[in-house]
Amino acid sequence: MTGKFARKIAIVLAAIAGFVASPAVFAIKNQVCPNCSVDRMIVAARAFGPGTIYIWDPYNGDVRKYVSYCGGAERVNDDKLALRVETAPSPYGACTGQSMATDEVPVEPQYADVAPHLGKIWLATNGTWVIGRNLNTLKGAGNSRGLRVPLPPGFGGYHPQNPTAQDFMTDAVLRAQVRDFVDTNGLGGAPSWVQAAVAYVKANINATMAYTQGITMNFEVVFPDGSSLVFNQALSGLPNYLAESGRDTAGYLIPEANTANYAGNWNYDPSHSYARGRLIDLLERLNANINYMDAHGYRIRCTWDGHTLHCTVRR
Repeated sequence: MTGKFARKIAIVLAAIAGFVASPAVFAIKNQVCPNCSVDRMIVAARAFGPGTIYIWDPYNGDVRKYVSYCGGAERVNDDKLALRVETAPSPYGACTGQSMATDEVPVEPQYADVAPHLGKIWLATNGTWVIGRNLNTLKGAGNSRGLRVPLPPGFGGYHPQNPTAQDFMTDAVLRAQVRDFVDTNGLGGAPSWVQAAVAYVKANINATMAYTQGITMNFEVVFPDGSSLVFNQALSGLPNYLAESGRDTAGYLIPEANTANYAGNWNYDPSHSYARGRLIDLLERLNANINYMDAHGYRIRCTWDGHTLHCTVRR
């Protein structure tokens, strides 16, 4: 064997080894068929024309694999067929002038095993694949901003005053602590069966991603004082803070930086004195220019001059 030929063989073997060591995630063509009988499943499969498709029912976790093709030539061994359906020639569709045969063939174990767990998530999220928002069976556990994740008093070592969403904006250590807490405890407010389903699909991520482009989890982190913010998390990643999701105890946007994005009016009323005070404190930490004026009302108005925020505080 020449040295040049040996090098070529080595390169090929290395490429094969790299492929085997790093399995890719392959999407499968699939269609949800809620509460479908076997007859309805095969009708759904044939509606897609020639090719391979998986039809699955989220209500019972049943998944079936169908292969449809034009003409009469068999594409699989007869002893592996669960079902065959053929139609007469048709002037319409992908098999114009030919019959279309459909075979039901065995489903790979990894796709069969993950389907019941995916079905639970599909039902809980109304088919959106977003856990924590626009929920169906998670009522009471979630809301429009996500699954509630309350932080315990004294979180992050803050003492004697508890941390707030305003502190989150200027404290990098607190931000990391909140992210880690969400990663570990975020699903704690979800029913146990949802937690179990998520744990299973995360442990079988390749089969999961073959069915869907992704499952997202939304969490509303609630600080001890009632201020809050939102984190989003994919199945295989860390939680990410959703920009401009911070809200104070009065429901107003919490500024994140001294930029033009946060020019605006905070029209507090007398009952919002706590939230108002926290905003003033945050604006000071963000190095905004704060001016006080003797005028009736509790409004804080911030404008941008191209360099910094100028905030007028009525008192």
